[in-house]
Amino acid sequence: ATSYPARYPSGVIYNPAGNTTPTNAYAVSAGPLIISSWDAYYYSSETFGATNGNFQTIENATDTVGGVPLNYMPRMHMQARGNKVFLYGDANTDNGTSYTGFTTRVNIGTFNSGTNSFDWVRVSHVPHYALDGAGLPDGYAYPGLAFNNDGTIGYLAYIGRHPDASDLLTYQPIVYKTTDGGLTWNEEAAFNWATCPALQTLATDLSPVGRPMFSTIKEATLDADGRLHITSYVHGAFSDNTDSLGYYAVYTGMQGIIFDTYQTATGWASMIVDTVFATDPDDATTLID
Repeated sequence: ATSYPARYPSGVIYNPAGNTTPTNAYAVSAGPLIISSWDAYYYSSETFGATNGNFQTIENATDTVGGVPLNYMPRMHMQARGNKVFLYGDANTDNGTSYTGFTTRVNIGTFNSGTNSFDWVRVSHVPHYALDGAGLPDGYAYPGLAFNNDGTIGYLAYIGRHPDASDLLTYQPIVYKTTDGGLTWNEEAAFNWATCPALQTLATDLSPVGRPMFSTIKEATLDADGRLHITSYVHGAFSDNTDSLGYYAVYTGMQGIIFDTYQTATGWASMIVDTVFATDPDDATTLID
């Protein structure tokens, strides 16, 4: 245990292979710790029968795996798949006003039946964003993360400007795939919103510059065929000026339109899920673009 305050945890249930006794399943959690600031983090696990308790703490100053001494807020998109638990934190950098670099820290916990606890490793990933006029990565900081049921195949999906995309003047998905349980990531072909009729219609009807604009990813998952789905608002882009690509058209009384954008056997498709009228928590505070 530790006397450091643990804050904002995420948690999942992990059931060991072959187990049919509920009390032998594990509650697994992870999150940040405060020492003098947000400068440490923890992993914990214990059965629902209150056995095999394990609590691991790591300070960012000593976490130098991959040469990136930071794992800020490791609590996002947590999921149990196969004999592993996945989540991510970040090692993003900023200048006090804007982000100067994005690094996602994928946290991978593998269940060790010999110790009845999890062995954790961290893998750093830097998305391939186009740069804005100030030389800063042009996109959002936090991706979606999704793995298949056995934890071998997974995806990181970012939203931003891809330097190889057909349209360089709007934010859209940038996707990476792993086939080795998150240890290495390979970039998928650049997304092209113009191949998705629903996005074309939105761009025509709602954007003064004829483009869709993806907002941050709300959720990511894989379907029964192992294909990625990402859920997010898609807005009508307000500007195609390279200094103002994060702006979108807003509508009185409506928060936005939720889309399911997903892989198919031949490429990508997108469909409207619903319109949302309630205030979105991601818009409750000012975010750095």
